[in-house]
Amino acid sequence: MLFREDYLETRATAHSGWCQALQQLCLWVESGTPCCYLRYGDGEFNCVCGFERKWPREKEAFVEHASFIDTLSPVLGQILFEIAQCHPNHGNLLFGGYWQAHPAHEAFVREHDLLRRLPWVPCQLMVTGLMSMYTMRLLKAIIEAPGPRALVVHEGVKEACRGLDATWIEIPKRDCWLEKDRITKDIANFVQPGAILLYAGGLGIKPVIWKVWRHFPFATHIDMGHFLDPAFGLATRRWLTGDGARKRCFLEHYAPVILGERGPPEDLVLPVLTFDSPCDLAVQ
Repeated sequence: MLFREDYLETRATAHSGWCQALQQLCLWVESGTPCCYLRYGDGEFNCVCGFERKWPREKEAFVEHASFIDTLSPVLGQILFEIAQCHPNHGNLLFGGYWQAHPAHEAFVREHDLLRRLPWVPCQLMVTGLMSMYTMRLLKAIIEAPGPRALVVHEGVKEACRGLDATWIEIPKRDCWLEKDRITKDIANFVQPGAILLYAGGLGIKPVIWKVWRHFPFATHIDMGHFLDPAFGLATRRWLTGDGARKRCFLEHYAPVILGERGPPEDLVLPVLTFDSPCDLAVQ
């Protein structure tokens, strides 16, 4: 477990310990060690708890229909219980969970003793590491890995395959849960030892990631969330609707790499970080 016990027993910042978790993920990818990073944000925990989220206006066009809460809720909950059953032998699995958004989320994870039995890390590692350039280290490791890569994403961000030198595995922009069997089959046809699969598909892709990680543990599976969106002008989160420092950092340093306009920097100078380092720490 990468989180300190005092973090798990308090409602500290949801980003605490992000640097250790992101560095661990980097080390696994750089060394060719198969691993999995699976994320549950507030939307997933809302679904698990059985109530709808009031989605921000800028995200409404991208989220699943609320009608799928009845079918997804028990599946997403079962994944948590299956991960917990592996305790303490989670292997190279990092679970990025954000349970602090609502009292019902916290009550659920405490009721089922999940704080102790899941390999918790922050749920937005690729975003929190942007300004320190630790995310660039991960991106560089992915691009330079010798094995094949695949992007399991919708058509709106598929051009990231150029910069990442990846195969596109198509999923629908909304309601990918409806095509989970076809998506899983496409992944099975692609995957091989040493492969890296990068996912972005909302709530509906989580069961797919968990299933293929269990069936293909010889490959790496990374849940990217909305990380690619700003490279394609998709304002799917509030931090992407303005002109803040994090967004400017992404557009200046990361978008050209993702779009294939240039490769990742050859030499990265990264700051020395501690458990409590802020996620918006910029490299000077």
